Amino acid sequence: MALAGEPPHRLVGLLLISTLTVVLVVCTGKTIASVPPSPAALPTPARQDAREVSLQIGDLPPTLVLCPESGEINHYLQLLQAGGSPSYEVTANEWTSLRESGAEAGWVSSFTQNPADCDARLGERQSASAVSYAIRFKTTAAATGAFKAGFLGLRPAPGLVLPGLTEGERTTLGPDSWVYDQTAQSPSVWVAYWARRDFVLFLFAEHLTPSVAQGAATGMDQRVR
Repeated sequence: MALAGEPPHRLVGLLLISTLTVVLVVCTGKTIASVPPSPAALPTPARQDAREVSLQIGDLPPTLVLCPESGEINHYLQLLQAGGSPSYEVTANEWTSLRESGAEAGWVSSFTQNPADCDARLGERQSASAVSYAIRFKTTAAATGAFKAGFLGLRPAPGLVLPGLTEGERTTLGPDSWVYDQTAQSPSVWVAYWARRDFVLFLFAEHLTPSVAQGAATGMDQRVR
């Protein structure tokens, strides 16, 4: 899924630049000694599923429904390709770049009020909708690096001051984050990209109020552990 061409592409054209984680008891006679487990004996914590972090129906108004292409990112790409979607190439290239940067899992969730909008590109949906990408990396450092590189060619130009643009802690999504609110203009969009632990998260909302979009992003962010 990609940003639409003109005129919707203008929505981030000024903002974003693509150049924008057994106690062993030994008994001997009357003595009981507790030996701490060796590091090698400790279980490895299971990695968090990207699906758990991604956008959920409970994050959004009840009028929105899940689009059928939502799912694990490779499956999502297969459906885009099979359907001849013009979004396939740019999204596949982004996933390839993310994997080269240390990404190991991803989940895409797409919701819309009008099912006909499920096939529309970002910036072209006519009804209330939201799309999220939850990408898990091998390390926190890798996720931070990916955030700095942007997503789908989108990232604020260094030092850019623009109405609707918020960066860092002021977004409430952490120091590595930016939010762009263009809900008062046409097309009505709200975009957020941020890094949290070993995830990078992207949310693109259309025709939703800023409070609803921000609430959805907060829901995603709070599920990261």
